[in-house]
Amino acid sequence: MIVNNDEKYFLNGHACEKINRTRSIKGPCTAFGVVLNDKAIINDRKIVSPNEYFCIGVSEGEELLITTWPTTIVALFTVRNYVRKNNVLAGTWNELRGDQLYIDGCTDTLLICPSKLGDPCLNALYVEPNTTQTEHTHPSLRFGVIVAGAGSMFKEGVEYSLLPGTVWVIEPNTKHYFKTADKMLTTIAYHPDSDWGPTDQVHPMLNKTNII
Repeated sequence: MIVNNDEKYFLNGHACEKINRTRSIKGPCTAFGVVLNDKAIINDRKIVSPNEYFCIGVSEGEELLITTWPTTIVALFTVRNYVRKNNVLAGTWNELRGDQLYIDGCTDTLLICPSKLGDPCLNALYVEPNTTQTEHTHPSLRFGVIVAGAGSMFKEGVEYSLLPGTVWVIEPNTKHYFKTADKMLTTIAYHPDSDWGPTDQVHPMLNKTNII
C-alpha cells in the first residue's frame, strides 16, 4: 500500500506515516525519520536537512517534537516500547549504489545498525535501471520511502507507481517485487527486526579483548 500525507499505518507496535506538519510523539518509542524537500527541526534544536535521516529514542514521560515547513516531507517510522539509547542525527546516504550485494543485481547499505540482535534497523536499497526483481516475501513488515529515481512496486499482482516522496508499506509474508525502466530507484527501508547484531556475549569490543 501507499501512505499519503497525514495518513498512518499501524501494525504490531510499528507505525508508518508521511507528515508535512509539526508532529509531537510521546515515549516510550524510537522514531526513524527521512527528511525530503525541506528541512525539519528536532526538539527545537537540531536541524535535519533534506536527504538526511535520523533515529531518536524517546523515553517514558518524554516527548519528541518534529517541526516542519509546508514543503517538507518526513517519512516517519515509529516503534513503540523500544527506546534506542544511541541516537543518530543528520545521516546521509550514497546516491550511487550500496555496499552489499542484494538480489537481481540490486545493492543495499545498512544505514542504522541494530543496537542488539533483533532490534530494528534502517537500510538504503538501490535497484539498478532496467531491473525486474524476482518475486519474494519477508517474514516481517517493511516500511519505506523513495528518495531518488522512479519505478514500480508490484504487490500481490497490484502495481504501485514509485516516485521521490512515495511512502510504501509491505505487510509480512506478502509477495512483491520492484521494477525499474531507464532510471535507478533508491529507497530507504525500515526493518522492524534483524537476524544479525551484537549481543552481550559477542560484540567487537569484547571479541578483541584478550585477558592476560
